Amino acid sequence: NEGISYLALDSDPTRVQQASEAGKSVVYGASHNSNNLIAAGILRAKAIVITFRSVQESIKVIQQIEELNPSIPILVRARDDAEMNKLISAGATQVIPEKAEGSVMLAAQVLSLAGVPLRRVMRRVSEAREDRYGKLQGYFDMIGLPYTSCDTATSALTFNKRYTVAVAGFGGVGVAKSLHLFKE
Repeated sequence: NEGISYLALDSDPTRVQQASEAGKSVVYGASHNSNNLIAAGILRAKAIVITFRSVQESIKVIQQIEELNPSIPILVRARDDAEMNKLISAGATQVIPEKAEGSVMLAAQVLSLAGVPLRRVMRRVSEAREDRYGKLQGYFDMIGLPYTSCDTATSALTFNKRYTVAVAGFGGVGVAKSLHLFKE
C-alpha cells in the first residue's frame, strides 16, 4: 500500500459487497453516469483507471470524464492494439493492452529458455515497455502523481515465482521445493 487513496465504482452489487467486505474502497454505481462520477470525486481526482472488457463501455466513460474534467489523465485497460487506437481516439491518456503485456512476458520466457543471458532478456523487456509506457511515467512526473517502479528484472523476479525459480535454475542455483519458516 503506497498510501494513495482511491474509490472504485462498480455496477455489480455482488462484487461491490465482496470488495467492501475485503476492506476495499468500492461503491455501487454506473461509472458512465456523471452524477456518480462527481459523487466519486472526479473533480479532485489525480487520475482515472478504466478496466472494462467492453471498448464501448470504456468509451462512454471516457466521454463523461472528458466533459467533467478534461485535464485528468485516463488510463484504460484494453485487450489489444486495435482497441488501443479506438480508446486513444476517444480521449484515453494511456492504454495498456493485455495481449501486448502477455506477449512481452512470453517473449522473455522464450529468450530465457533459448539461452539468451538474463541481462539481455531483461534489457529487451525493459526497452519494449519503455517504448510503450515511457510517456506515461513522464506524464506522472509532470503532474506530480506519485508512482512506484522498479526495473523489469526486479519486477519479474518479485512477482512471478515460476520465473524466479526458472531463472535461478538456469543460472545453476539450486532451489528448494518448499521452505518453511518458523518464528521462535
